[in-house]
Amino acid sequence: MNWFYAENNQQVGPVDDAQLDQLVQTGAINANTMVWRDGMADWQPLHAVRGPVEAAPAVAYSISPRSAPTGGVVCAECGGTFPSEEVIRYGNQAVCANCKPRFVQKLREGANISSGLQYATFGSRFAAKILDGIILQVVGYSLGFAATSIVKPTTAEATTSLGIVMFIVGTFLGLTYTSLMHWKFGATVGKMAVKIK
Repeated sequence: MNWFYAENNQQVGPVDDAQLDQLVQTGAINANTMVWRDGMADWQPLHAVRGPVEAAPAVAYSISPRSAPTGGVVCAECGGTFPSEEVIRYGNQAVCANCKPRFVQKLREGANISSGLQYATFGSRFAAKILDGIILQVVGYSLGFAATSIVKPTTAEATTSLGIVMFIVGTFLGLTYTSLMHWKFGATVGKMAVKIK
């Protein structure tokens, strides 16, 4: 028989008896969690309908019935895509059934599991910017050297004109590099090197 339980003033479920027991064991719900199933007149605390419930360490995740975006929900552990009814949620993260034991073990061991985005530090962003700058400078100097070798400006006006053209090319190169890398990989080479997106 399927159960529903209340979490943050919202109905969650359905879950079967085994899943309900597992939620109790992992601490996602406790004896005072309000539950309901077909045949019950109203919502009641879990201990009132199933007897004494053994206390478990508090763990803030639950099985989620929320609608999956097109293509499903991405597991935070393995990166696979699954229907929303086949994952558990911990904050903003979703974890598939195969990864759940490992994820719960991490929680029990006190691992730092973020429930949202982890923002890059100033140092990592700075390092990424320096690496990207070096890449663009090497390409820019190479183009400049090639251009001056081919054109060989002999007057001040020709040198100025070549400088303006190289500035425009360099600006276009920088914008194109950043846009294409973000579109294709979600990060520039510098960001990938320091593992940020």
